[in-house]
Amino acid sequence: KRASIEALALQSGQAAIDVGCGLGDDARRLAGIVGPGGRVVGVDLSADLLGEARRRHRGAAGLEFRDGDARALPFADGSFDGARSERVLQHIEGPAVAVRELARVVGRGGRVVALEPDWRTLAFSGQEAAVGQAVARHAVAHIRNPAAGCLLAAWFAAAGMVIERVEALPLLSRSFATSERLCRLQVALEQLEPAAARQWRAERRREEAEGSFICAMLGVMVVGTRRR
Repeated sequence: KRASIEALALQSGQAAIDVGCGLGDDARRLAGIVGPGGRVVGVDLSADLLGEARRRHRGAAGLEFRDGDARALPFADGSFDGARSERVLQHIEGPAVAVRELARVVGRGGRVVALEPDWRTLAFSGQEAAVGQAVARHAVAHIRNPAAGCLLAAWFAAAGMVIERVEALPLLSRSFATSERLCRLQVALEQLEPAAARQWRAERRREEAEGSFICAMLGVMVVGTRRR
């Protein structure tokens, strides 16, 4: 999160949009950067998440939350100096359309930053390579765009942006419980033989207890600017 926020390089008094803002914590950080003279809008499709975001950040200067679809943002061309999206495009239909929208709502020379995982690189600690690979393969099945990270640059180019930077960022979890939730491992393990699934889960919990558990995959961040 820090990398994508810093990559926007916002200045005091500027305007930014955080698409897929969820609970609004990152939008709040952006608002702290642009200050009371700036403006940050967090956009999300979930009414529940937006409601909680408004409750959490009530009274934050220059920060507002709006309902909106990443593929049809309710803002005029060039409304913002910067636009950010993190781990959103992996889930939606038409991610390239969403990237075009990010480019559209920033002014000429405005900056767009997106970060997405490449789920094809998902891996777990442990010696049972075949079982771990099977778990990863089934875990990836619920992701709409599992290769989003490695497609980001192409989507930026198709949107007519100048690509400034492409960075690989490791996404790492040391918590089996967190990994189980984020990767929906319960569903993945149901696809295996019950005995193998039980043993694999037990080994990962043992690793977590001793501090050796690792769940990792590659994230890709792309920074681009709208052509002047």
